[in-house]
Amino acid sequence: YVGEPPAATPAAQSPASQAASMDAEIGEGLSLTVASDQVIDEGALLSITDIGTFTDFTGAVPLGQGAGSYTFTIDWGDGTAVDSGMATVDLPGSEETPTAGSFDGVHTYADNGSYTVTITISNDELGAVSDTLNVTVNNVTPELTVAPDQVIDEGGLLSITDIGQFTDP
Repeated sequence: YVGEPPAATPAAQSPASQAASMDAEIGEGLSLTVASDQVIDEGALLSITDIGTFTDFTGAVPLGQGAGSYTFTIDWGDGTAVDSGMATVDLPGSEETPTAGSFDGVHTYADNGSYTVTITISNDELGAVSDTLNVTVNNVTPELTVAPDQVIDEGGLLSITDIGQFTDP
């Protein structure tokens, strides 16, 4: 090669190195790392601290001097509204240090199944970068609550309001 050899493409990386790195990035600029895959029961609150962490390798543009703000979106993959907000800058960047930040995610899945969660971090000047994680939602056995025992005279009419109720998270 003349100069530097070409960078490895994802297809040329070993499966182990692909699995070890869940990073998505835009060139030398914005990089995103997402949390690992999750498993939860339907109806339970899924709360993921640092569902996304990011670094901005532009370096020479510290926060507050043109780097702008960082926004995130989380598409939970179940047809509900996309969550969005401002990411937290944990470490403002400098010429030697990249800007680093994070954001959390909280969601409740109403039904069991496998869901692909798409997480995006963006900056007006750097664009956006996305990555995914998988959530497996386990089925939960429905619960049935029945009316209490009843007493009735022989030949009488038995009328029960709300004979039973069930919940299926």
